[in-house]
Amino acid sequence: MEIHWPGRRRGDRAHDLLVEFLVMDIQRSLASARDLAARIEAVQSRELPTWERVGNAYHLQLSADGAVIKDLVAEGRASVSVPLEELAAAVSGWIEELDPPSAPESPQAPTLAEAQYALKAIVASLEAINEELATITAVLPSPADDAEWPATAFLRCIVECIQAELLEDALSSLRDVAEKDAEGLSLEWAEWAGSREPEDE
Repeated sequence: MEIHWPGRRRGDRAHDLLVEFLVMDIQRSLASARDLAARIEAVQSRELPTWERVGNAYHLQLSADGAVIKDLVAEGRASVSVPLEELAAAVSGWIEELDPPSAPESPQAPTLAEAQYALKAIVASLEAINEELATITAVLPSPADDAEWPATAFLRCIVECIQAELLEDALSSLRDVAEKDAEGLSLEWAEWAGSREPEDE
């Protein structure tokens, strides 16, 4: 069993014993892992001066000087010491192994009401743009002066094309869709989808 955490040193005796301790004594108990993490934090903050735990195969002792792990099964095996920060990181890695972060939920498709609300907001924005364009047209010199002011004539042409070709058609269609109910939209969709089906040869 392998446990990953930042700073993990593979082949390091102390870190290897840490992994053995977590797998053998803490096992796959999320509650035990979280309790151990809380104890480590309490010793780090000096809320607890010391703390110890005797498990199935190891004895763990925590103090401000660090963590000492002793193998209770293999006689003659020397204890190892690790800083509390390294033990905390290892425990955090084990908790992530036991309780991995949930994948983000897939975004939900907007409801009809939400879609229509968005369309109405778009309609309001386009209407405001249309009003701004009308204001621009109103302050331009008379078309009779276009020969003298060719740049003005070009600007008027652009504004009128935007209003006529783009905004008026778009606003008409969007207003229609924004006001339809669910049944009307479903019928329109069915009609549109049917018109796009290839004809039988």
